[in-house]
Amino acid sequence: GVRWGVAHGPSLFHYRIHGLTLALDRPLASLSPVEPAGSDEVSAGLRVHFARWRQGDRANDAPAAEPAYRSPFLDAAGRPRVLAWTMEDGAFSRFVRSDGLEVVVDRRGRELWIDGGRDSDPRALGLSSVDEYLLGPMLSLVLRRRGTVTLHASVVDRGGSAVAFAGREGVGKSSLAAAFILRGQRLVTDDLAALHEVDGRFAVQPGAPLVQVRRGAIEAFARELGVGERLSTATMADALEIDCRAAGLTVAWPRPLAAVYVLDPCAQGGVELLTGAAAVMALVSDSWARTLLDPVERAHEVDVVARLAARVPVKRIATRATTLSMLADRIEADLA
Repeated sequence: GVRWGVAHGPSLFHYRIHGLTLALDRPLASLSPVEPAGSDEVSAGLRVHFARWRQGDRANDAPAAEPAYRSPFLDAAGRPRVLAWTMEDGAFSRFVRSDGLEVVVDRRGRELWIDGGRDSDPRALGLSSVDEYLLGPMLSLVLRRRGTVTLHASVVDRGGSAVAFAGREGVGKSSLAAAFILRGQRLVTDDLAALHEVDGRFAVQPGAPLVQVRRGAIEAFARELGVGERLSTATMADALEIDCRAAGLTVAWPRPLAAVYVLDPCAQGGVELLTGAAAVMALVSDSWARTLLDPVERAHEVDVVARLAARVPVKRIATRATTLSMLADRIEADLA
């Protein structure tokens, strides 16, 4: 990978994602390395340490206080998948996964520490699992701390404009994005969409070049189109990971946001335009890291999303009793 020498510091691996430059002391297989434009870009980015926060300090021991956050999702043993605490009067946030992975993030979103447990090696937990957590929930929190509002959405580039598929976990955002990619569209980002607002217009920053879908969700669709071989895939325990780099189906720059489709398995009918408070609530109710935001950050999120809803069509689309192909066709027809 490309390394960038920083004065008086170690040689680091650098990547750009969601408009942010990451500097890590270990490589990430899920991103392509870049060479930063200079030290200013590096210093303004996020430094990721694969190490214990405050080596030798007892601060990494389990806090006695009740966690500020408990994940509603449970592991196989019935434990919350993630617990979180605030430390040092809010200067740091600490996250402990039930598999032993620990992450500490500073309040400004400038530094992040990843600790894999007793051996202090996250690789023991599996690189894909660590990458996914770093580039998903943790990076979302970092962006929010920096004032960037994110949507829980997968986004494709259709004719030079971004089309976002939002909704709660498991509703099919990634599968729908993969369906559009198999039809020749480019991936902007999967599952996490960082909004970029300039002069009242909204764009979506490029994310990781990977789409992760449930096994069985997209294979039949790929066979139907006869294009499955154009994508590089990796099979995991319960998912299929599609790497869009091999087929050149990624973007390098932000794409203007043309529409947001909120996938709703409970909705009736076809496509419904949402306006005002209904549009705002549909987008913020399941946004990344919202439960960890303070009142000022939440107010900022609502303001940004309200401006977005006033400028970009937000539509609810029913997903019940429909195939992936039918859903993609319905959106294509609505965009025409």
